[in-house]
Amino acid sequence: MTAITIERSVALQIYGALWFANASHWGGHQKIEEAIDLIQSVLEQPEQKPRREWRGLTKEERFAVVKWAVRQDGHFGRTVAIGIEEALKEKNA
Repeated sequence: MTAITIERSVALQIYGALWFANASHWGGHQKIEEAIDLIQSVLEQPEQKPRREWRGLTKEERFAVVKWAVRQDGHFGRTVAIGIEEALKEKNA
């Protein structure tokens, strides 16, 4: 079975329509109640934030980090790694 992904606002509309249909017309229809329960369980979960696309450093940005690291203390490799990590954090914040 394939999972179906729908937006939260659409899920709320479907939930409301199923609840209304079940309460008004069919009262106690098992399949509708199962659908209501399923959608309700999804809506009770915390809303997921959309993931942003990861942006790496450009060649120029990497070069700037290396240039900065050369001017720092004698721990070149560690300094470059810290510089790249900081640049990526800033770019992807």
